[in-house]
Amino acid sequence: MSWKSLDTKGWRRTLKYRLTKYYVGIFTLLWIGSMLLVYQSQSHFQMKNAKRSLFFLANECQFELICHKEGPVDAIATPIENLPEHCKKKIQDALKGFVPYAAYYIKEHMKYLVAGIHDGVPMLLTVDGKELSIERYPKQEYLEFLHGEFNEEAYGQWQNPILLIVTGPDGKILTTSSFDSVFRPLVEKLFHLDEPLEGYRRISDGKNSLLFFISRLYDGNLLLVAQNMEKNDAHLRHLLGILGCSLVVFIVAGVCLAFLLAQKFTDGLTRISQTALDIARGHYGRRVEYKSEDIEIDMLIQAFNHMADNTEKMLKELENVTDDIAHDLRTPLTRMKARAELELANQVNMDFAASVAENCDEMLSTSNIMLEISRIEKHAGHALQTQVNVNALLEKLHEAFLTIAEDKHIQFNLLLPKSALSILGNARQLEQMAANLIDNAIKYTQDGGSVNVMLEKKDNCLKLSVSDTGIGIRQEDIPRIFNRFFRGDTSRSTHGNGLGLSMVKAIAESMGGTVTVESSIGNGSLFVVSLPLNSSKA
Repeated sequence: MSWKSLDTKGWRRTLKYRLTKYYVGIFTLLWIGSMLLVYQSQSHFQMKNAKRSLFFLANECQFELICHKEGPVDAIATPIENLPEHCKKKIQDALKGFVPYAAYYIKEHMKYLVAGIHDGVPMLLTVDGKELSIERYPKQEYLEFLHGEFNEEAYGQWQNPILLIVTGPDGKILTTSSFDSVFRPLVEKLFHLDEPLEGYRRISDGKNSLLFFISRLYDGNLLLVAQNMEKNDAHLRHLLGILGCSLVVFIVAGVCLAFLLAQKFTDGLTRISQTALDIARGHYGRRVEYKSEDIEIDMLIQAFNHMADNTEKMLKELENVTDDIAHDLRTPLTRMKARAELELANQVNMDFAASVAENCDEMLSTSNIMLEISRIEKHAGHALQTQVNVNALLEKLHEAFLTIAEDKHIQFNLLLPKSALSILGNARQLEQMAANLIDNAIKYTQDGGSVNVMLEKKDNCLKLSVSDTGIGIRQEDIPRIFNRFFRGDTSRSTHGNGLGLSMVKAIAESMGGTVTVESSIGNGSLFVVSLPLNSSKA
């Protein structure tokens, strides 16, 4: 695949696009992961705080129910299962069958207060190191007592309302704090669960959501402490909205940042590829400019420029050798031709002399064409340029080739636009280019065929099309027909040196244009030369 066939506009295939996509993808995933972590952490933190508050309140109610007094202010509520083993052992050794319901730890004095029931008697045990003290309390009716405590506790939690309820094992409500009736269905729904009731339970109905902490009282009834989670949920929804908006902002900013980073990383590669394309178009002196980039890019630029220097040096040496051969051949060929013409004048070895003179003419013509192509390729911008009337030029060539075409019974058509088209260029070179294409078309078209020459303006370009119904070109030969001295199998039987199409290509490219060809064996060929109007290649 040649460099001309590359899809330079396929931006989805560019390294810049892929780097941008990868950067944005990675950063977005990291950002989403961070947001999920923040969201989950906040959700966990809120749930942990809610559970902690419910446990503290339930522990306090259990303590007050047994002891009929407030829990110690400077104490820390402690789950029964978290009591130290030595504390549990001391209690069981002293009071076998003791059932604890609430516990506090007083850090300052390093002692535990454990409220519970032993043989139906409410007790408060104080474990202070190795010492164990016992306080017994009379068993009293607690529903009225708890009702007052519930309302007092609920009133104190006005910023984050809670519900305190005592129910029977069957779910019948015995006493409660004041709460909105909309929460009653949630309480009833709790007792329809198939799982055990004790512990934490969250019940929702789509509009409201309650978090329950359920513990069993010493008489078998249930203590339910619940908190409305609507504010917590609203806070999480708000947080999620903020994180979602920040994600959108991040993606937009991330795309811009990733594009700038990708552009910085690929700028050197882009300049290298552009310079390579310029060199491929014939600007052998172009080099990549250093911009103090990453060391890897600088090393690549250095290696590329070094390679380009060596390539330019070899090409110049090859061109010089070719030009020298073509130039140096002219003198001995001229002498040979003069000697052959002298022999003809003296009527000595006339057949041999005529053959030598004819071959010398062909070789001199070939040398001159080679030198002309080299001059066009090397000094395209220095040729004498004027505004050339292409209509008039083609009419002149049509008249010149018409006789040859009529001798072969070839229909030779010239299609020109109504208004004359002019182009800035070298008139002699333009005439050579068109003449070579027309000459080839007539030469390789059989008797009775047709040759069409058309000139048109399209996309601010002058397009010269030469089509024929001739023998055609094999597909495998098309990429090589513009090489010097190349002649396909179908053209070897005709007179020529294989330099005509090389001349056409050199002239077209010297004017900033292109030459394309479509052909197949037996169906003829179509050559199209596209030249930019009113401009020349510098």
